Amino acid sequence: MYRLSIIVPLLSDSEQFEDTLVSVLQNRPGECEVLVVHRGSYADPYELQDEVRFLEVEEHADLATMLNAGFSEAGGEIIHFLLPGVLAGPGWTQPAVDRFRAPDIAAVAPVMLQAENPDRVALAGLCFTAGGRRVPNGAGRRADRADRVFRRKIVSPALTAGFWRSSAIDSLGGFDESCGSLWSDVDCGLSLQVLGYRCVVEPESVVRGPAFADGSSLGYREGRRAERVFWRHIASRGWGSSLVFHPIAVAAT
Repeated sequence: MYRLSIIVPLLSDSEQFEDTLVSVLQNRPGECEVLVVHRGSYADPYELQDEVRFLEVEEHADLATMLNAGFSEAGGEIIHFLLPGVLAGPGWTQPAVDRFRAPDIAAVAPVMLQAENPDRVALAGLCFTAGGRRVPNGAGRRADRADRVFRRKIVSPALTAGFWRSSAIDSLGGFDESCGSLWSDVDCGLSLQVLGYRCVVEPESVVRGPAFADGSSLGYREGRRAERVFWRHIASRGWGSSLVFHPIAVAAT
C-alpha cells in the first residue's frame, strides 16, 4: 500500500490537464502513485504509462463519478485530488500528509493561491453557513494576512484540491454522486463530522490555481442538490439557526 495516491481527472481542457500533470510529476514525493482518470479521450501521447496509472471511465461520467472511480482503484492511505488547472509545487504534499498523524483528521485543504495573482488566496477549504451556502474560505484575501483564515474551522476541502483519509471516505461509501460535483465535497465533510472527524487547512501545503467560483448563482439542478445537502444535514447542524437563515441563503442565489 502507498502512503499517498494523487488522482488527476481529465475533464474538457487537455492543456490545463497536462500542465497540472507535469507539475505533479516534476514535484511528486516518494512513496506515492499517480492516477489519471479519463473518459476514453486520452491516448497518452507522452508515453507516461511507467509513471502514471490510467483509468478509463464511461464517456458521460461527471467529476464526482470520476473521482469515486479513482478512489476505488487507489492504493494510498491518503487520497489527494488535484483538478486540471491547479499546479503543484515543491514539497506541497508533506505538510498536509503530516496532519493525518492525528487520527481524527479526515481531510486537509491545501492553500490554493491565485495563479495570476499569487499574493492572493483563491481557496483554503470550504465553509458551510447555517443557511446552507457553500463558501470558499479566504477567497481574495492577501496570503500574508490570512492567518486567521487558515485557522478557521472548515467543513471540507473542495474537490478542486484536497487530501482525504482513504478509510474515512470508504466508511461513507465514497462521495455521494447524487450531490453532483459542486456539492459532494461539502456533503462528505458534513457526514464525516457526524462520525467525529475534522477537516483542517494546512497553510504550508501550497498549490496555485484559478480564482474560485463559489457557486452562489445556482441553476435549477444545482439548486436542488444544494437543497438535498441542506436538508440531509440539518439535524446535525441544528434546526433553529438553519431554518432561520435558510430563506436568506436561498434568496441570495
